[in-house]
This record gives sequence, structure tokens and C-alpha cells, in this order.
Amino acid sequence: MRNKLRRPLAFLLSAVMIVTMSGTPVHAVADRGQPETGLCEHHTAHTDDCGYTEETPGTPCGHEHTEDCYIEVTECVHEHTPECYPEETEDSVSD
Repeated sequence: MRNKLRRPLAFLLSAVMIVTMSGTPVHAVADRGQPETGLCEHHTAHTDDCGYTEETPGTPCGHEHTEDCYIEVTECVHEHTPECYPEETEDSVSD
């Protein structure tokens, strides 16, 4: 009796697995009708202000990075002071 049920159940299981493997719907980003330029919607064109220059074919970039190339920027608008951090006590350390 047991062997008589195995083959139909195996077939049913295989059929269920094949049916459930069908493609799932994909929600892609809608086409905006604009070509992909690498620019964001707020920066639609390169200007002299952004420092962009056209590429010159056959001329490798000769720029060497120095410390002047990097500017430290603080993203946090709040300046942290000792009042920002609670004092540690014996009880809080043991927890």
C-alpha cells in the first residue's frame, strides 16, 4: 500500500514544485524617457561651477592627489559635548 502511494505523491510534489517556480513579477523603475547620463535630476548639466572638464583623447590624467584634495566635512550638525553622554556609574558598568 505504501509503495502505491509513493509514486503519485512524488509526481504531485514534482508538479507543485514546477508550477511554483514560475516567474515572479518584478517591479522595476519606470522609464523616465531620459537617457542615463550619470547626473541627478538636480544637476542636469555640467557647468564651470562643478569643475567638470571634457576628456581629451590620448591624454592620461596627470593629477596627483595631495592633502589639499581632501577636505574634512562634519556631517553631524550637532557638536557633541560631555553633556551628551551620561556619566557611567558602578551600577551601569555591572549591567
